[in-house]
Parts: sequence; C-alpha cells; structure tokens
Amino acid sequence: MMKLFILTLLLITMPPAIAAQKPVPTQPHIGVDQRVELMAIIFRLAGSREYNQGKLQPYVSEIDRHFGPFREHEAIKLATEMREKMGFGYDTVMYLAVNMNNIRDLEERVPFDAAGGLLREHGLSEQQAQQFAGVIRKFLTAARAFVVDSKASEFFAAHQKFYDAADDRLHAIVTKYADFSWFDRFYGKPPAADFFVVPLLANSETNFGPRVPGLGMRQELYAVLTTSRTDAAGFPVYDEDKVGTLVHEFSHSFVNPLVESYKAQFTPPAEKILAPVKEALREQGYGSAHLLVIESVVRAATARYILAHKGAKQAQEEVVDQQGKGYFHLPELFDLLGEYERERKKYPTFESFMPRIVAFFGDFAGRVETVKAAYDAKRPKVVSLSIENGAKDVDPNLTEILVRFDRPMRKSLPTLNYDLRGPRNRFPEIGKFEFDEQGTAFRISVKLQPGRDYEIFLNRHSGGNFAGPDGILLAPYQIYFRTR
Repeated sequence: MMKLFILTLLLITMPPAIAAQKPVPTQPHIGVDQRVELMAIIFRLAGSREYNQGKLQPYVSEIDRHFGPFREHEAIKLATEMREKMGFGYDTVMYLAVNMNNIRDLEERVPFDAAGGLLREHGLSEQQAQQFAGVIRKFLTAARAFVVDSKASEFFAAHQKFYDAADDRLHAIVTKYADFSWFDRFYGKPPAADFFVVPLLANSETNFGPRVPGLGMRQELYAVLTTSRTDAAGFPVYDEDKVGTLVHEFSHSFVNPLVESYKAQFTPPAEKILAPVKEALREQGYGSAHLLVIESVVRAATARYILAHKGAKQAQEEVVDQQGKGYFHLPELFDLLGEYERERKKYPTFESFMPRIVAFFGDFAGRVETVKAAYDAKRPKVVSLSIENGAKDVDPNLTEILVRFDRPMRKSLPTLNYDLRGPRNRFPEIGKFEFDEQGTAFRISVKLQPGRDYEIFLNRHSGGNFAGPDGILLAPYQIYFRTR
C-alpha cells in the first residue's frame, strides 16, 4: 500500500487553501532554493536516475567532489532505502524539499500526517500517514546531520555567484515572456496561492511542479526548472522555450484537483487509452491511468497557452510533439479545449467543463487502437543501417554509421541519446553527425573500442527531434551492437 501510494503521489494535487481568495500575483518569486538543491544532491548520491542528469559543468563536478565522500552517510543510506523500497523519487523529492522550512532545521512546515496535510489528503488512513511520516522524519534527522557533516551551507555560499547568475537569467526570461494572468483567464478560478519559479542546477533534464498545502497559510505553487545549457563561462542559459515548461508545471495546481474529483469516471476509459502506450509512458514516469489523464489535460492546456501567445503554427508543433510521446488523443483534446475557450458563457470555469472532458475520454477509449495505428503509419521509418543492428562482431576500427530513412527528414540538427537506465559507457564517442543534402541519410562519426557494447537512440519515448518535415516524430529507434 505504501509503495502504491508513493508511485501515485508524484503529480497528485495539494489541498486548497483555507484562507480567503486573493488575486494571483502578476509576477512570481524567482530564485535558487537551497532546499531544492540539497534534496537533489542527496538523491543524486543515493543513485536516483532522475537526479543523475546534471550537465552544468563545472558545477556538477564540484558537487561530486564536495559531497562524494559522504555517499556512505546515514542520510544517503536512508534515501536509497526510501527510493528502493517505497518508490520515493521524481516529484516526491521536490515535494519534500519545498515542504521544509530551511536547510538548517529541515522541519516540516505543515505536519505530513495532519488532518489536512500532505499524506492524509491523499488517501492514507491516519495510521498509514503516521507510519510514512515517521519514515520521512527519520530521514530528515539524518539529513540535518548530513548538512552539518558535509558543510553544505559552505558549499552553497561558495557558489552564490553561480546562483545569482541563474536567478538573473531566469528572471529576465520569465518576466519578459510569461503571462501569469493567463492562468486566471483560462481556468476561471484563481487559487489563493503564491507562485515560485526555482532554477534546479544540480540536475538538468526533469522539471517538477511541487506544492505546499495552504493549511493556515497561502498555498505555494512551484515550477522547478532545469537547463542543460551554459555559456562560455559555465553559467546557466535559459530561453523563451522554458516558459512552456513553466506553464505546464503550474497548470498541475489547477488541473490535478479537478481530475482527482472525477477519478472514478476517468479510470476505466483511461486504462484502455493507456494500454497500447503503457511502456512508453512508464519510461517517462507516467505509467498509470490517473497520471495519463492529468498529463493529457495539462499538456493540452499548455498547447492552448502557446496558441494564445505564439500562434497556431507553434501550438500545432507542440501538439504533434506530444503525439510522438504517446498522447495520441491530444489533437482532439486540444480542439475540445478550444470549444471551452469559445463557450465561456456556458462554461465560466474549467471546473464547469470537466464533464465534457470526462465524456471525451469515454468516447476516445473505443477508438484508441484505430487512432494509434493511423498515427504510426504516418511516422518516418529507418529503412537501413550501414551495420547490422544487433551485430556482435562489428569492426572496432569503424569510424562512421550511416542511417537511411524512408523520406526526407527535418534538417534541424537532432540530438543523439543514451539509455538513462543503463551504463553510460555504452554510448560511443561521437564526432560529427549530420544529414545529407536530401535529408534522407544521416551520418554519425564514431570512435569505438574493441570488445564493447554500444547503443545510440534516435528519439526516446520522452521525445526527440528526428522528425519528418511535417513534425511527426520517428518512433524511438535503438542502434545497438558489440565490437569484436
């Protein structure tokens, strides 16, 4: 029961505030949060894959050098135990971070097992909530010692210039491009909450949307945003595209409670929609029917934001990109939310439109296989490789792999990926890679070692940019071989 709870906690909403409704602030609080960095570092040391994606150098190397000697610390052992035995990871780590008061005391701001607290509001009995809260409190006791023993505060103080640069750069992007008034207009009901935008620098791939429940206080809604880009000086770089991620993360605070209230009606059709894409969504961290619904609605709403602020072309690109991640129903759901926007006299709030969304999922469940088959038929395909895929005796002196497609591909320079779940040394040393003039062939320069297993992914279930000219993504494709 405990493990199932943790696995479904990742994106479930926090309870509404009991304070009187106030206007949503037009600008959020923006800045590095030491609680967020600390918890990301602890779970990095504990081996959580989702917190071992740091790419901001030299900062990540300095984390390993400073904190690496403490991998056997009691806090790391308990974090590892929580991860392995209870599925503690992803958003739950960030929920924990923002529900602490500071890195020195690490005290819960709202008791986890309180009647309206984090655990009780998400379906645990009083006894279960007390049991799980006890596990967290034991970990926090060790984490307080970890902060002292590792001299974490000194590490953070030494990197203040780096944090200030991240704050300034993210602030410039958010204040210039993000429209926080859209949340009120679109959802029709502002929360009694404050918005916080937090750069996560210890990690570079996964973004999060944790919340603090409003028990005797205003809710706090967070968008914890990563980046893998730096400038020549090693400082993080953000661009306008990060705003879409921000809208996605904050939208969870509006969408999640509504989906939760219709959970019984959503679950049966969502199970059918999930079935043909379950492994793909599980790889992305969304392998349940409940999370499928939440993510679908949030992603469709985010596309509506893009439509309103960037136009139809970019909104369509977003919808097509989400289809490639397994959300085959998103074009129709996107159009349905267009009806909501056009009929606001009939549907003054998003909550009033939820029965229509429930009905949509019920209808689509009977068509999911047909829609998926039609989409798969449109996807680009690899027609040949210059080596035998899966071969066990590839020449280690090979310097190039040639991939041919069944059509001209979009010419934007794609990203080559490795399997985050496997050893990184299976990803070969890559030199130059590019499409030919026609866009039907892709050359990858490689440097190989003898007797080694290698793999390269062209797109993953979480996305990618190998796509046809219409933006439809190549299905995840793995090149794998062993050198003799």
